[in-house]
Amino acid sequence: MPPIEFFPTKPVPPEKFVGRTSELYTIFDQINNCGHVAIDGGSGMGKSSLLNYIKSPIFWDEKGLSFSKALIVYHNCAGDSFTPKSFWQEVLKELRNEAEDDADLQGKIDELLNAEKEQIEIRDIRQILRHIGKRDKFLLLLLDDYHGILGTPEEYINSL
Repeated sequence: MPPIEFFPTKPVPPEKFVGRTSELYTIFDQINNCGHVAIDGGSGMGKSSLLNYIKSPIFWDEKGLSFSKALIVYHNCAGDSFTPKSFWQEVLKELRNEAEDDADLQGKIDELLNAEKEQIEIRDIRQILRHIGKRDKFLLLLLDDYHGILGTPEEYINSL
């Protein structure tokens, strides 16, 4: 058996990813049931590597899932000066890039991003999600370093 490589300063490439079996089963179950899961842990524990693996075709093939049904958006929240609007703008920009074969969805996202609105409403996001669902697809939103958007209430109020 070849030695296991160590990647101390960057995420493990998906093809080198090993372990995390119980977490992967939990994630697989949640994806199959349109659920959600949060994985928390200290720096260097492999959370980013896990997310990189989940967004790779390797994970989907191993689990027998259809990679083509998912619009996978990976967003690293580290360093964001969080506001709900800025968060959704970034997620929608990344979703637009992921939906390269769906001009209609890209157009709806462009309309939302170009609108002169003070904030992006939950109904706007639901409309986008309904559009994705009508295409027999789903959004898989992977948030890395999500603790960056879970600041204290004072930080949130000051960012408004």
